Amino acid sequence: MFPPLGLFYIAAAIQNKHEVLFWDACLDGDDVPDGYDIYGISVNITEVPWTRRFLEFHKPRNPQAKYVLGGPYVSTATDIKISNYDAVIKGEGERAFERYLDTGEIAGCDFPPIDGIPLPARRLCQAQRYYYFLDREVGGYVGKDQADIPRQARRATSLITTRGCPFRCSFCSKAPWDKRTRFRSIENILSEIEEIIELGFTGLMIYDDTFTLQRQRVLDLCRVIEPYDLLWKCFIRADKMDTELAFSMSRAGCVEVSIGAESGSQHILDTVQKRTTVRQNTMACKTCKDAGIAVRAFLILGLPGETHETVEATRRWLDIAQPDSIGLGPFVPYPGSDIYEHPENYDIQIDLPDDEEQWHYRGEPGNYNVYVSTSGLTSDEIAHHIYEVERDYGML
Repeated sequence: MFPPLGLFYIAAAIQNKHEVLFWDACLDGDDVPDGYDIYGISVNITEVPWTRRFLEFHKPRNPQAKYVLGGPYVSTATDIKISNYDAVIKGEGERAFERYLDTGEIAGCDFPPIDGIPLPARRLCQAQRYYYFLDREVGGYVGKDQADIPRQARRATSLITTRGCPFRCSFCSKAPWDKRTRFRSIENILSEIEEIIELGFTGLMIYDDTFTLQRQRVLDLCRVIEPYDLLWKCFIRADKMDTELAFSMSRAGCVEVSIGAESGSQHILDTVQKRTTVRQNTMACKTCKDAGIAVRAFLILGLPGETHETVEATRRWLDIAQPDSIGLGPFVPYPGSDIYEHPENYDIQIDLPDDEEQWHYRGEPGNYNVYVSTSGLTSDEIAHHIYEVERDYGML
């Protein structure tokens, strides 16, 4: 659907000095070529078993090579459950990986000036192989190839305009140093947008944790990108949205926003330190919809303190706020989140399987992967509530 933008950034940082082969196992399969000096592997939590298997069969075939791990999992986990690797890079990898290639040493996490980071190597990494589309009427959706997509849909790719998140939601997996946000300049963003357009994309999925953190910056960016006639979507927080902002975004081509509403229960929101209110979530939905922007609400069932009553509060919120679509799933506590690291501080019991590939939350309708329970709900009851909400709100 979307390319691994982090690896595109890494490739851009080193391509002028080193031969680079980009390999996406999801598209290219597991038969990664032999004969390279360094293999850099980006690891998410559900990819841990694949990484173990890859190292087991690939490293003996390339004893001269070094295998370097990076990505979200190794940056947040206090206990890396992988062996046979040679080095780990935590946090931003552009400068660190370049230094490792030059010196063989790993330095501590640092944060170079964000506008000085080379733009992602989309040409080298063949960004056109990934298919995601935006439409004014239905928002975003995945397509296998252009023939499957209505004529008016726009082919989209991912983009980030900031790095880092200042909020400390207790369910979110974050590295200890990720406590601030760095903002790219509008000029730097425009240079990337123009390159994206040259590659044939006319849609953007803006992957900032919260796109609307700096209100005036967003207004200024909307003004300068409006002439490009792009369609785009982004993630926002309910407390970082207002009428002027919504209409400005809509005029600039924003067709959908995703709001992390999480729950319709204020008690749950307070417990997980979301620092938003149910009313703010409701008003953000209305504000965006009034401006002609579709709203997708992200919701989690099974957060600490979840009960039959808090689930009912979430259902009431859906009836009132009426988002255009919802993304719903059970809570999965990942390494780096405060709930995972300190479950004793919360009303939650965690029973994660040893096979991390199963940590992916979806499963089949009515048979979700739920590995948490609370004093008010068993894991089976959480799964049943998810099924009922999806059924009643047209998601099945």
